[in-house]
Amino acid sequence: MIFIPGDSNKAYRPEYDKNTITFLGKSKGFYSQIGQDEWVAEQCEFKNNGYFLDIGSAHPTDINNSYYVEKELGWKGVAIDLGVSHPAFHSADEIGSNEQYIELWKKERSSPLYVADALQVDFDKLYEDNFPTKRLDYLSIDLSPPNVSLEFLLGFPFKKYSFSYITFETDWYSDATTREPSRDFLLWQGYRLAVTGEQEDWYVNKDLP
Repeated sequence: MIFIPGDSNKAYRPEYDKNTITFLGKSKGFYSQIGQDEWVAEQCEFKNNGYFLDIGSAHPTDINNSYYVEKELGWKGVAIDLGVSHPAFHSADEIGSNEQYIELWKKERSSPLYVADALQVDFDKLYEDNFPTKRLDYLSIDLSPPNVSLEFLLGFPFKKYSFSYITFETDWYSDATTREPSRDFLLWQGYRLAVTGEQEDWYVNKDLP
């Protein structure tokens, strides 16, 4: 993974961490599109038996943000995706129905998949059914279009549930409307911006170094 100091678009506010860095690439052996899984694993010092929540998970392995930590580090979690009916659904396989999607997921993954609208999920029930703690290691948010990711972020019950690390897809290169409000919101919720680029912002809980 390669990083350089600074932010090419100079879009920072002074409240953000001075060590914010811009993402440039990823290493082999990981599965995320731009290295989200590698970054989270490194930040957690490759800890075993962590917990994740993957919003907009799409394919179970191909450019998936949670597959590495589940497969290689034994993490448990929950994935949520609207399914193959969504025009932005990405798959390296020919998946023609949600039934095929669920079967492929069960074949490749051990953590459960909820084929559902993430905006309508009862997260109190989800946590009760799947997690022993209200503090998870990793939250990935990658919904389409970008305004849906922002809507999910603003509606998630952060007062009840927290995370050590968050990767949030802004797609700033195609939609400049979601990045600033998402940054302001997560700053207010107690997270600092650690990595940024034209596609995503990555955050660390302020109670961590």
